[in-house]
Amino acid sequence: MKQDTTTIKKVAEEFNLSEYEQRFLLTCERGEALIIADQNHVALKIVASEKEHPLLTTDPKEIYI
Repeated sequence: MKQDTTTIKKVAEEFNLSEYEQRFLLTCERGEALIIADQNHVALKIVASEKEHPLLTTDPKEIYI
């Protein structure tokens, strides 16, 4: 989920984000995230397999009946 440009400064201050991390949050795509644990920040991309996708999707157009 992309971070809103109007709130990125507050988020950056709260989580001590670098410029790179701020840009990442402003441009990330579906399935991409920034995981923060203590002082460790890790960008990642989650890709579901074909079997996992129907169980995880939140897009109403993709829900299998």
